Amino acid sequence: MRIRANALLLLCAALTLPASAAAVPDDIRNALQSPQSLTAFIGEPLYSPAVLAKIYAARGDNPGWVSAAGPDAQVQQLLDAIRRSRDDGLQPADYHLNALNNLLDALHAPESFGALRNRQLTALDLLSSDAFLLLGEHELSGRLATPDLEPRKSVKGHPERLTKALSEVFGGADPSALLSGMAPADPMYLAMRAELARYRKLTAEPAVIEIPAGPTLHPGEQGTAIAALIARLRTFGDLAPAAAATARVNAERLGLSDRARFLVASWDDALDAPFDLRLKLHRGERQVGEVAPRHLRRGLFGRSFLNRLRRDVCT
Repeated sequence: MRIRANALLLLCAALTLPASAAAVPDDIRNALQSPQSLTAFIGEPLYSPAVLAKIYAARGDNPGWVSAAGPDAQVQQLLDAIRRSRDDGLQPADYHLNALNNLLDALHAPESFGALRNRQLTALDLLSSDAFLLLGEHELSGRLATPDLEPRKSVKGHPERLTKALSEVFGGADPSALLSGMAPADPMYLAMRAELARYRKLTAEPAVIEIPAGPTLHPGEQGTAIAALIARLRTFGDLAPAAAATARVNAERLGLSDRARFLVASWDDALDAPFDLRLKLHRGERQVGEVAPRHLRRGLFGRSFLNRLRRDVCT
């Protein structure tokens, strides 16, 4: 009876032990050899399985984000970076945010032990690396690829830099800090980032001015809808000084600040001196017309707008 009781105690203890550190590399190797099985387990595919296979093979398929005790601190740091990617106009859900959170919750469940826990740790490790690589790719190259503007879903533009950065994470570096260092430092990018934050704050406030429903508005019209539109544009900074300030920043960035002056006005109201207006039309303006506001696209190459400008301004 004593032998049988001891055997039972040993069995219970084995069932409650954490995952075996020696078993995880085998699970990582198997998962990368058959990514479909990992997708079936977590419900999301890896974006860069081939790149991950090379990275992990170079380190003996050992995990970099987890240990037998559970997830390392870098996992939470990565999640912080993923959530903050929204500040750059990115979508946190693109970087396995939901799957990573689900795996962390599952690892704290009572049934997380043995082979199941090994699979959960393996999935968490590979998803963390995959998310880090893709977010880094988007920070360095942008989310949309040209010329088709399709989202980038794999590491192509900076594989060596990203592989080196991931190795630093495996060595204990903060993934959030590394990813922050990959974001553009261009003044225009930083200005756009600040504007995105401002717009989000404005749209989240209940006091946003609504424009009454009705027929299409046209230049020169007046009424309640026009007044609401003007007030809304002023609130969002798209009318008057803010728009002119953005134009000044653009001119300075292009080295044209000494050749241009930006005024806030309706047509020529702010001009107090004679001036020459020179217009040149060519086929290339078709491309401008395709992306310009609708009131600049009326007529061939926007000539309706230009004709009005010539009539109201030129003498």
